Amino acid sequence: MANAKPVLICCRKLDAFQRAHAWALNRGLTSLLLSPADWPNSTSIAAEFGAAGIITDEPSQPHFCKCRVTDAASLPQERPGEPGAWPDPVAILFTSGSTGAPTAVSKDARAILGEFALLKAWFRDGPPMTDFISTVPLEHMFGYTFAFWLPHLMNGAILEKRPVIPTDLKNACAAVKKPAWVITTPTHLRAYAQLPSGFDNVAGLICSTSPLSTDLARAAASRFKAPITEIYGSTESGAVAARVRTADEQATPGWMPLPGIGIQPSSAGTAVCSIPHVAGAVELSDLIEMDGPRFSVLGRTGDLVKICGKRHSLAALNQMLAGAPGVRDSAYFISDAAAPAETQRAAALVVLSEGYSTEDVLGGLRGMIDDVFLPRPIYAVDDIPRTDAGKIRNSDLQRMFQSLSVTGVLHLTEEN
Repeated sequence: MANAKPVLICCRKLDAFQRAHAWALNRGLTSLLLSPADWPNSTSIAAEFGAAGIITDEPSQPHFCKCRVTDAASLPQERPGEPGAWPDPVAILFTSGSTGAPTAVSKDARAILGEFALLKAWFRDGPPMTDFISTVPLEHMFGYTFAFWLPHLMNGAILEKRPVIPTDLKNACAAVKKPAWVITTPTHLRAYAQLPSGFDNVAGLICSTSPLSTDLARAAASRFKAPITEIYGSTESGAVAARVRTADEQATPGWMPLPGIGIQPSSAGTAVCSIPHVAGAVELSDLIEMDGPRFSVLGRTGDLVKICGKRHSLAALNQMLAGAPGVRDSAYFISDAAAPAETQRAAALVVLSEGYSTEDVLGGLRGMIDDVFLPRPIYAVDDIPRTDAGKIRNSDLQRMFQSLSVTGVLHLTEEN
């Protein structure tokens, strides 16, 4: 089996993904995990990796017409076998491509089992994990680790359907026999926190992909009547730190490295050392500040923006925009990143609550940040273009922004 060709797994439904990946694992086939956003590139990816074909729950997809296609529904229902029989690598995932082209990252048995050991040590004092509900897709590293492998290795069960609409999640939580762990993202929590009533039968939440603000953490923990464990890591390193958010927290807590992991500032941003299942240190582009054993993330080495000679962190600006009056979802970005630094301007897309305007947003930001960083223009939109995992790709923002700039159908703030 060592030389067996890999297979592409392109499944939207959780039960189809689990069936396809377990089938491949048990036959010694490496799985290439593609998100729907990357399906248009499936033919070229299949050729690049020498894939034998595609397993999908959408066999009639036109993107797959040049490949050998297997309907996931035709495969037997199986659980992954013993680790000694898994292929090497087990899977190849692709980074979100939020700031550039997606990068392929391999996960072998050692990495999967090593990360599980770290997480088991972190959650050792928590309630038992038996039932899991995931609002995130499984081909993303967060979903793959926490909604595919964690339930399997904990001998738990994952709900076969992925609830995304708040009412669907409420019904799913009410239907499980034991209090469930909910695997989710800040994007989903923002919608759930706006419900007039709370959730029942939740043991805890595990959240990742972007940091939670204190306001959102408090509101979400209150709605779910359960603590939220936030996970910090990367596709390359896996989970390396965590923190717990509660309904009564007064300030955002620092990140605590998982047991045995060393994290420290480096010339590249952050060095993650002593990962048992990863050779050498992993360099991350986050700027961090240590406070005893904990650390805070200040921004990213590549996200400092300079406007009119002044600098600010794009991550911090996004956090402030997300907390402005009436903002349900948002994205702050540089609309002309390819232009000379001295001519670049900040822009924003916002999804607003009823009764709020973009002027309300700007009014909330004034006094918090220098006027040169106020987003001009700012557009009110129905939705922010996000992937199924809640990530925002800069290329999608730029396309949406250019379309709005040309049509002019939505509100453009007046230049000051």
